[in-house]
Amino acid sequence: MEDAPVSPALPYRRRVGCDSYESEEEVTSSNYDLSISFDELQDAFNDLHKESIKLAKLVSFYKKTISNLEKEILKLNEEL
Repeated sequence: MEDAPVSPALPYRRRVGCDSYESEEEVTSSNYDLSISFDELQDAFNDLHKESIKLAKLVSFYKKTISNLEKEILKLNEEL
């Protein structure tokens, strides 16, 4: 992932890690270059959009898993 240029007053966060776990670290730079093309912005947007869809599916899966586990807990508690 390519780092975006940053104004000195506006730090941004860069993702660090692998697909299964990512942490954020704050990055500041004294470079002030806003010469980003439309295609670069479109590519960045597309990448983020794909990632957001993937994460939304993962969240949905985890919610279903939690719901099923809670149902199982209630069922086991009733058997006691």
